[in-house]
Formats: sequence, C-alpha cells, structure tokens
Amino acid sequence: MFKKGFALICACIMLTLGLSGFASAQEGITVKIDGKTITFEDQEPVIVNDRTMVPMRKVFEVLGATVEWDNSTSTVTATKKDATISLKIGSTTANMNGQSIILDVPAQIMNGRTMVPLRFISEAMGATVNWDGSTRTVSIVTNSDKTDEQKTPDASEHAPKSGENKN
Repeated sequence: MFKKGFALICACIMLTLGLSGFASAQEGITVKIDGKTITFEDQEPVIVNDRTMVPMRKVFEVLGATVEWDNSTSTVTATKKDATISLKIGSTTANMNGQSIILDVPAQIMNGRTMVPLRFISEAMGATVNWDGSTRTVSIVTNSDKTDEQKTPDASEHAPKSGENKN
C-alpha cells in the first residue's frame, strides 16, 4: 500500500513539473520595433496556434495608431492615417478599410488584456515582421514610406510557413 501511495505522489510531482515546463515555454518572447525592445507591463506575448499574440494597445500605439475599445461589441479599432483595422474578440475575421480579412487566431482576452495577432496588426500598419526562432524574437521594422499607401494584407500573407512561428 505504501509503495502505491509513494508511486502516486511521485507521478503527481512529475506531472506538475512537466506542466510547469510547458508553461515556461510560453515565456521569453521578445518583441522589437525598429530595434527597440518593447516592454509589456502586465501581460507578456504568448504563442497561440503558432501565432504570436500581444497586448494590442501597446503595439498599436508604438506603431503610431490611435486605439479605441467598444465595450458593447467587444471590438478594438486602430487607426493610423488612412488605415483602419477592427478586430472583434473571438472572431477570426478582422476588418481593414472595409475589407474582411480571415485570421488564423482570433483576438482574445488574456489576464484582462486584449491580445491580437502580432504579424497581422503590424503588417496592416505597414510594417515588416520577422521571427527568429533561435532567440524567440519578433522584429518589426516600420516603413514610413508605406504609411501613405497602406497595403491590405490578404490571406496568403498569413498562411503558415513550414517549420516556423507564424507570429
């Protein structure tokens, strides 16, 4: 009886340690915009279905967009010059300048923060996004030349790339 109890306790400890290792795999994502590391005060970026999700307000504002939240519809809207992007919590469809864009991962609430797909929002604001898997770093380069002529991303730009995080 003692051996079974001891084995059960050991199994529980191993399971707990294994799950804590899984949670730590979500830690340590660095986001840089134009070479400057962005600090997220209360909700770090996370990877959901191979997409890097970030707190929307911080990234939108660093990219020069104004942000509005509509609590009645659970929709966030960001505007920068002639580009307007709306994302509804839980929806895989975003709206950019009146066009519907299908997302791989919907905007969602985590720890009281609205989390959005980093690659989509960055590219929609005219930036270029790169992922370095070895350092778990997302590098965003703003393109001030493109801000006047925003490009609407299509679904093919957000298609999975084999073997890499799709931020």
